[in-house]
Amino acid sequence: MKFKSIQIVLPVSTTNQFRLISHSIISHDRKHT
Repeated sequence: MKFKSIQIVLPVSTTNQFRLISHSIISHDRKHT
């Protein structure tokens, strides 16, 4: 059970990190223009 919950939480955290990175890249691009 514990392993399953970890499996679910891990992808979610990576997706959130990816969104944060992409968001920061987008805002950086907007500042550049």
